[in-house]
Amino acid sequence: MNASLFQAPARFLFACLFLSVSSGSFAQEQKPSGIDFFHGSFAELKAKSAQTGKPIFMDAFTTWCGPCKWMAKTVFTSKEAGDYYNQNFICAKVDMEKGEGIELAKTYEVNAYPTLLFLNASGEMIHRSVGAVDAAKFVELGKTALNPDLNLAGLAKKHQAAPADFDIAYTYFYSLNDANLSGNLKSAVDRWFGAQPPASWAERQNWKMLYDFVDSPENAAFRHMVVNIRDFQSRYTADSVNDKARKVYFTDLQGAAYNGDLERWKKDSAAITSLNLKDGNRFIASTTIIQAGDDINLALSRVMKFMKDFGSENPGELNEYAWKMFEASEDKAQLAAAESWAKKGLDLSGGDYMIHDTYASLLYKNKKLAPAKAEASKAIERGRKDGQDVSGTESLLARIEEDMKKTVPAPVKKAAKPGSGKKK
Repeated sequence: MNASLFQAPARFLFACLFLSVSSGSFAQEQKPSGIDFFHGSFAELKAKSAQTGKPIFMDAFTTWCGPCKWMAKTVFTSKEAGDYYNQNFICAKVDMEKGEGIELAKTYEVNAYPTLLFLNASGEMIHRSVGAVDAAKFVELGKTALNPDLNLAGLAKKHQAAPADFDIAYTYFYSLNDANLSGNLKSAVDRWFGAQPPASWAERQNWKMLYDFVDSPENAAFRHMVVNIRDFQSRYTADSVNDKARKVYFTDLQGAAYNGDLERWKKDSAAITSLNLKDGNRFIASTTIIQAGDDINLALSRVMKFMKDFGSENPGELNEYAWKMFEASEDKAQLAAAESWAKKGLDLSGGDYMIHDTYASLLYKNKKLAPAKAEASKAIERGRKDGQDVSGTESLLARIEEDMKKTVPAPVKKAAKPGSGKKK
């Protein structure tokens, strides 16, 4: 079944050891390919690093993280990754929700998964990256971590020594962004623009910095762009400048809605309207649904108004609002509308498993048992094909079949013909 809509992630740590096959009768069996992970405390991990002279690679993961599971299954077990990382690093898998991991997550600012950390024997960060990568890119990441001209620690020193060098700064900012160190990136970008006169902020190099790394409407260079938007549009095309404005304002507006910051939301909404940004009114309306918070009836009524005013051609959005109705509404009109949204999303997606599941769930809630059974069966088939966990849909199918049994009328006994009884 679909996960609840506004889930929040968690954090923490643990180490895992892949043991080699024991000797004896199995002496001729080959050691499995892949990374050999160290098992022990963080202090022991650092001691092992100091003893061997190898830096530390740490897979900072959580048990609920899908990309983490994918890397554990397909990347860390590959010969390509094992050959390089076993030779060059002491490797550890650390669950950020257990044991020492809680503090390590705070120390290294781990808040997205997987985070791939590279540390020296003292525990100082050399390099890091966030997100799953395939085996080839994972090996390249390890090579970058060992290269003082390319890793984060080395780039930070080079940038500090030559703060006005664009190429060094851009490479450093890019690495900070890849590492999901947003606070460090914001400070570095602010310093970059603060070191130059505003008259230079529209120049090509600064436009590249602004476009790629600025994500706050409060950034001085971004405000300068908005005030002088015609000048920027004439230099770099209206589409690219408007695209940057949309990304910054839309992201900030959504954050303001989630955090209940009404003043910030109003300020962003006014800017979006003033600039006449594409899909601005639609996006503003979508955030009013988020603002409803725990007021379910208000949220559902705003979903209905949004869909009436704007509609949607986005399968993910259609599925989100349809599922919201399934979870929270008992209103027949709302559920009928949600059923049509799920059907449309299914048609647009070409058969997405999650939308199949939503559609089946709504058909069931709308008491259309036979179509619900057929749709749930399709969902299970598609989910298995895509490698999804279909246990929730299997439970739904079982409930549908049980209810169908209850609705089957009992057989009617034939009435005896008059005079057909036996005479006593």
